Amino acid sequence: MINKSARSIVILLIIFSCIGIATADNTPVTYISYIDPDLGFYKITDITTHNPANYVSRTLTINQGDTVEWENDAGKQSTMTVISDQKLFPDTSLVDAGDNFSYTFNQAAVFTFYIKERRTVRQTIIVLPVSYSTSVPTPAITSPSVTTSVPAYNPSTTARIANNGFNESSNGTNGLEIGKVNSLPVSLTGIMSIIVGILSMLITYRKSST
Repeated sequence: MINKSARSIVILLIIFSCIGIATADNTPVTYISYIDPDLGFYKITDITTHNPANYVSRTLTINQGDTVEWENDAGKQSTMTVISDQKLFPDTSLVDAGDNFSYTFNQAAVFTFYIKERRTVRQTIIVLPVSYSTSVPTPAITSPSVTTSVPAYNPSTTARIANNGFNESSNGTNGLEIGKVNSLPVSLTGIMSIIVGILSMLITYRKSST
């Protein structure tokens, strides 16, 4: 049986997954609205995701933060002036084929547009509100600093450690050194003298025995 803690973790994971999906779906999109002197606002293209635009009966449904670019798509020079009923931007004239301008819809509402040269041709853009997710800060985990004290160098302390076990002062010997081995230098001459002495003793012993 899943305890309450495990259940809470599963719920949080589901919520974060949903937030990630919503954020991915809320990527701003740019649309091109092609204008023809005879057909008016006749075609919409999504140039960001290249998905079919939701454009029915000259009504475009977009999300808050999306951009619409109006472009003159006439086969010959033909001036078309786009006018916003809500005065989102100044009246803009597109004179030559390929002329364009854009507007980003940051407010959720319903907006309408028309062509000055053909007032009967109108376009409606419905902007849906978008709830942007707020990033959850990750707490920073810092380990407490550990200070290691390094003893200062003291020659006398070093000397006491090196000679540990060789000095005795507890029995009143005034620091009499015990266990200290003084090496005696042995020379080649001394070794020869010992050998000569041993040989002399052997010779004397033989003479006395005969």
